[in-house]
Amino acid sequence: MKKRSIRIAVLFLMILSLVAFVFAARKEKLSPKYSRFTFKEQTETTILLINIELARFHAGDDYFPILFALGNSGDAGLPVNAENFTLIDERGKNHPVVPLSEIKEKYRQLESDKARLDGIFFPEGMVFDLYYRAYLNLYPATTEGVSIDKITLRKFEWVKDLLYFKRPEKFLGRILTLRYQSKSLEKPIEVRFMIERSID
Repeated sequence: MKKRSIRIAVLFLMILSLVAFVFAARKEKLSPKYSRFTFKEQTETTILLINIELARFHAGDDYFPILFALGNSGDAGLPVNAENFTLIDERGKNHPVVPLSEIKEKYRQLESDKARLDGIFFPEGMVFDLYYRAYLNLYPATTEGVSIDKITLRKFEWVKDLLYFKRPEKFLGRILTLRYQSKSLEKPIEVRFMIERSID
């Protein structure tokens, strides 16, 4: 009986070690962290930051938001609209940005998401301190008026806004990728991130 208990304990420890190894291996594939919930990728001309703090409140919802900031230091203008962004799940499935009409019809937490933005630490000011800010508003709250759904970033301009996606089937603890793609870039810029746990 004692030997059996020892075997069970050893097997349990082996399983825990394997889970920890797999989780650590996944985290090594993530983009560099700029703060606790902020990930960053950059090229010679483009910087893409994302913050996943708001997403942690929506792990059980049909939709979830990602706060992003995009900066341009190249001569070519960078178009910014919903069609430039794609979420890619761990299985390689592409998820487009959810249109404003669908969010208005089926999502009831836009106002609270916007209110929470004031309490989120997003270090865009440190990254883009020498840039001029442009404005995008893909999902205007009731008090914000009309949407601004398409802009072009000139040299040394940056913008931030929310993007909404349908929640992938596999969500927490999985590697997700936010891709920005434009004809102005030789190749897309991608931020790989993981939402480790939710806030319910």
